[in-house]
Amino acid sequence: MATCTPQPIPKGWQVWQGPVPDELARLALDVRDHIGLYHMGQLAQVTIWKGEPIAAYASKHTWAYKGGVLKTGLCVPGVALLRTLSGVHVVGEPRSGQDASTTPMWRNPVTSLTVPDPSLAVWEASGPTTHMLGVIAKGLGFYRGVPTGLP
Repeated sequence: MATCTPQPIPKGWQVWQGPVPDELARLALDVRDHIGLYHMGQLAQVTIWKGEPIAAYASKHTWAYKGGVLKTGLCVPGVALLRTLSGVHVVGEPRSGQDASTTPMWRNPVTSLTVPDPSLAVWEASGPTTHMLGVIAKGLGFYRGVPTGLP
């Protein structure tokens, strides 16, 4: 089993759960594909999506899913998509007017990557030429990040 000290999710942020819009999946995949440019524990890129700050967070991951099978004991670099814990908007309309598919999951926010969860928007990098080892299922205009592991 690899010895690994995962970086904590920064205060005020939570891990994105569920389907990820295309533009945010591209942001996360860009960071994943260039993971060597970032320090682990760094908010690698931040954007505003529908008035909410969204971050691609570079960190070490201790678990992953490969082909739907949980792999643990890992210590691999990766990226997690984060959204604000408070759900505070920078611009735009209040969330009450949005449908459930765009509403953040702040009832049960995930603020750690220590517990394996296939619903989290997490991607692992692999080696110097990083690539997605698992599946990104595309449906209804959304990508869903499926954590992956090493071969």
